Amino acid sequence: MSDSKEIFAERLRNLIEEKGISQKQLAAETQIAESSISKYLSCDAEPKLVPLANIAKYFDVSIDYLLGISNCKQYQEDMQAVSKFTGLTDEALNFFTSAKRLTPAKRYEIIALSCMLENELWKDVLHSYISYANIAYEVLLRETLESKIESELGDWVSELSPKGKKELKMRIAMIGRKRVYKEVQMPALFALSNTTTDLANAISESFAERKLRTIDIDKRIKSIKEAVDVIDKEEKYALNAEYRAYIRAFSPEQRPSFEEWRKKRYGE
Repeated sequence: MSDSKEIFAERLRNLIEEKGISQKQLAAETQIAESSISKYLSCDAEPKLVPLANIAKYFDVSIDYLLGISNCKQYQEDMQAVSKFTGLTDEALNFFTSAKRLTPAKRYEIIALSCMLENELWKDVLHSYISYANIAYEVLLRETLESKIESELGDWVSELSPKGKKELKMRIAMIGRKRVYKEVQMPALFALSNTTTDLANAISESFAERKLRTIDIDKRIKSIKEAVDVIDKEEKYALNAEYRAYIRAFSPEQRPSFEEWRKKRYGE
C-alpha cells in the first residue's frame, strides 16, 4: 500500500466529514461511481486524473493537497508557493489572509505581529531565537548520529583501529554541542529574553496606537456617559427624597435650601 494512497484516503475522508456528506452524495456530485469512492477510502485504488480533478473542484482544494504534495488546501498558485516556501499549513495561511473574518482578539494578534516585524529589533530577536534553537538542533543531531551509528554500524565500529575510532569520535564531536549544552544554552536564552523584552517595549506604543484606531471612541464615550447618567439620576432622586424627608421637621421660614443641606450632608 503506497503512502500516496493512504494520504489521499485520509484527506478525502476528512473532507467528506467536514462537509457532512455521504459517499453516495459525493459520487453523485462528482460523477464518480460510489464503488470507486469506497475503493479510494479503503486505499484499494487511486483516482485517475479526471476523477481527481472533479474531487478537487468539488471540495475547492488543490490536487497537490489531495495527493499530500502540499499541506495547503487552497489551489491558488501564489498560496501554494507561500506554503511550499514557508512550510505553513492552510490554517496558518488563512490566519493572515482572512482578517475580515477574524475575531477582535485575532486581529489584535495580527496588529502586534505587524508592529513587531516592522521594528528593527525583531532581527535581533530572530537571531537570538535561531541561536537558541540551533543548540537544540545540534544536540538532537548528535544524539541521532550516535544512536544510528551504534544500532546500524556497530560491527563496523568494533572493527575500526584505535585511530579510526578516535577520528569517528572527533567528527561526531565537531557536529553537536552535547558536552557544552548547558553552558551555551543559558547565555543564548538570556540573550533571547533580553531582546524580546526590548522589542516588547519598543512596539508597545505602536501597537497601542494601531489598536486604538480599531476602537470607536465616540461609541465608547457614549456608553460610559449613559451608564453614569443612570447612576447619577438614581442618586439625585434619592437625595431629593432624603432632603424632603429632612425638611419636614422645619417650619417654612427655617428650612435650609437644598444646596445648604447638601453641603452639610457631605461635610463641605
